[in-house]
Amino acid sequence: SFSCKGNKRYRYYVCGTAMQKGWSECPAPSVPAGEIERFVIEQIESIGTNEDLLNQTIGQIESRSTQQRNNLEAERKALQRQLRSDHEKLRAIAANASNNGRVVGLPELQTRIDAADDRLKAIAGELESLESQAIDTADVRRLLIGFEELWQNVPPREQVRLTSLLIDRVEFDGVEGNVGITFHD
Repeated sequence: SFSCKGNKRYRYYVCGTAMQKGWSECPAPSVPAGEIERFVIEQIESIGTNEDLLNQTIGQIESRSTQQRNNLEAERKALQRQLRSDHEKLRAIAANASNNGRVVGLPELQTRIDAADDRLKAIAGELESLESQAIDTADVRRLLIGFEELWQNVPPREQVRLTSLLIDRVEFDGVEGNVGITFHD
């Protein structure tokens, strides 16, 4: 939230409990936005200065990418097996139709084949996209180590977008004065 005094604007975060049940129900009903935001940015910057945390972050990025690729490859293989089976059924239907002139189950089978073909094309595109978006660990290392400089050169609107991509939520314990940050996976 914010308030104005003259030409000066004061930004702050308000406790959800205070908003719902009243200011007296919260030990710290509001905190200055600048202080919390500075702390959050310092924590992001600390990733680049802590070698263990930096390596963990890079490892998670690589692991997530590998997992996505493996999931897509497994889905692709399952679809290819399904297509082989469906094409065999299609040949059997065609052979059976030539013997007795009746075609049973052909529309459903053709729909499954078309859907599998479409999904295979989509998977190929997703795999290609994953490869083109592959994150170079050296780039990640440079960006996180130089986060402070990057942060100072990014316009405020992009700073908001960047933090929302990195951070799931920030919690402030008014009693203890602790700030908890939960990063997105």
